[in-house]
Amino acid sequence: MPSGAGLFILMKECMGKIHQIGEEYYIEFTARGLVYQQKAGNDFMNAQALLQSIEEKIANGEVMTQERQIDLDIFLAEFLKYARAQYHPATVHRLKSTADHFLGFIQTQRPDVKLLSQVTPRVIEDYKSYGVQMRLAKENPLNPKIINLTLLLLREILDYGIKTGFINDNPTLHISFLEMRLLNNNLLTDEDCARVMSSVEQPYHDMFRLMRFTGLRPKELTNLTWQQVNLNRQVIFVRVREVPLMIPAIKILQALFVKVIDHKSLVFTHPGGERFEVRLMQAVFTDACSKAGLSSHGSLMPLRHIFIKKLFEKRVPVLSIGKMSGIFDVAKLMRFAQYIPGASLESEC
Repeated sequence: MPSGAGLFILMKECMGKIHQIGEEYYIEFTARGLVYQQKAGNDFMNAQALLQSIEEKIANGEVMTQERQIDLDIFLAEFLKYARAQYHPATVHRLKSTADHFLGFIQTQRPDVKLLSQVTPRVIEDYKSYGVQMRLAKENPLNPKIINLTLLLLREILDYGIKTGFINDNPTLHISFLEMRLLNNNLLTDEDCARVMSSVEQPYHDMFRLMRFTGLRPKELTNLTWQQVNLNRQVIFVRVREVPLMIPAIKILQALFVKVIDHKSLVFTHPGGERFEVRLMQAVFTDACSKAGLSSHGSLMPLRHIFIKKLFEKRVPVLSIGKMSGIFDVAKLMRFAQYIPGASLESEC
């Protein structure tokens, strides 16, 4: 009899498959173009017999209306397999911790929930309350960021259930995040940006605005070449990520593109073709902030942070924000999580 975690067997007698996770087998088969998965116990021969029986019924048209279901633990294992091929190891670690924690909650607090389709908004609300109680039980100060990060990652996991056709609604969308104090961490507002830009001359004006609307790091901006810019697809390729271009960024790049002779060159250079130095850009930005009565703390990063803040406000999925901004450990994005709509309190003066 076959054995071993993660075993994958393609049956010769039919087109279905048998998987093994731990000591338990589950079968996978196709009907009406959809893939179905079902637990089959811990006996391989029984799993084989069940699969063959279902395949025979499919051939006779007897299970054409079967609901697409998957056990929650199997779904989470399948998601993690998918995530390992998609995301940075640091992010996969966070996703696995979330999946394990949620499954532990289900097994101990909600044993009635067996299937992915049984995860309802009520279950998610119970899970949020469970997280709060666990934090308070440890007599540590409650940190809403930790619980909100868990909920954001769980939302990403359950979105995979929608993509694979096992659910048609994400229950995390119907619960609220824990409120967080709106801290003053020097993020510029739109009004602040307008005041800063009013005293900035070209080409710095375009450079700073492009940072604001793409989230590029200063060094990424000074090294940006036209070969990295695809105006047809409206993206910029930076290292291992694609950055979508917002309308203001497209307009900036289109206006610059028509003036370029060598489209293999840097996007921004001095009149003599020399590369811009980050140090000089920082000095210009710091001076403009000072004239506007603001502080940049000697850094260009507030411009990049505006981009990330806007993505949170637009409810862009947290893993997508990580990919677009080049922040591969999603926990580092939680400094901006107070900007999730409905998650922040008014700041105190």
